[in-house]
Amino acid sequence: MRFFIHNSSGPAALSRIIGLVALCGLALAPLAGAEPVSGPVALGRGDLHLQIEVDDAAKIQRFGPRFDRTGWVRSVRFRGTEMVGPGGFPDEFGIKGDGVLGYEEATEGGGFIKLGVGRLARVSGEKPYFFSDRYPILQSYPVRVLSRSEEALVLEQDGRDEALPWSYRYRKSYELASADTLVIRYELENTGERAFSFNHYNHNWFQLAGGRVGPQHRLETGFVVPPPETPSPFVFERHALQPRAEVQGGGAFYYESELPEAKTEENHLRLTAGTAYSVRMSGDFAPERIAVYAQHSFFCPEVFFRAVLRPGETARWSLSYQFTHEAAGE
Repeated sequence: MRFFIHNSSGPAALSRIIGLVALCGLALAPLAGAEPVSGPVALGRGDLHLQIEVDDAAKIQRFGPRFDRTGWVRSVRFRGTEMVGPGGFPDEFGIKGDGVLGYEEATEGGGFIKLGVGRLARVSGEKPYFFSDRYPILQSYPVRVLSRSEEALVLEQDGRDEALPWSYRYRKSYELASADTLVIRYELENTGERAFSFNHYNHNWFQLAGGRVGPQHRLETGFVVPPPETPSPFVFERHALQPRAEVQGGGAFYYESELPEAKTEENHLRLTAGTAYSVRMSGDFAPERIAVYAQHSFFCPEVFFRAVLRPGETARWSLSYQFTHEAAGE
């Protein structure tokens, strides 16, 4: 798959190829007969079945205006077993402020843009942006279903905003590429007057057939995992990490690192949990950073994509999740 930025504002198109595998890109022209927003949407192919919530206000009410509201995967059942916890697979832009447009320029009560959500109000002139703060929503950007089938769903959000110099068009698709693989494709176009940067990740709450999280969980990576300089609840190898002990009660283990040397072809991970189930995760971009969040029953390995978009430019990237089951004797 490929990530590229395309500039449509000049006589010649500017393309920057950063990935290695061909992306089946999503055209930005609206599809005829776009459907009204509805959810949950069920997708199924072979052993893999999904439930996707579309334009979910309940997610905003629970977590505040943090996660991309266009859609999120509520359930992933593989061979009849649930692979994710209640958090599902939501997306988030700008968790540390990179992709929160206009926040630094906004005065108290003034508006700024959270990609995937809408225009929010800054509540303090002194406090920096914090992803879990409940900023008032001044305008929710509209979401619509462009197309759907038994195996695919395409969503679009129009982030045009006359109140601010930033605007965007965002498209996301969920596709069951095979009987065991989910591919999520993303496309973001800068339709505003100002350039902006952003980062993005998919928050994947894996539970892999249930059970408590502990040393039986192992995350293997294609890129080198930089060990932290301070004591960590994880044990590190050059291309792997795993918890030192079981995560207790309401506790959580966390690790994050920038990945300045990681290459696109190294962007693949495999998570095992001491059960017959495992998942392989891959992206078509050079990962900017990695974060691993583990609670007592959920394990979340997350890789981050980053891009800078001038007016008229478009970024495209994708993530794949392949689920496997290895029963005794297989």
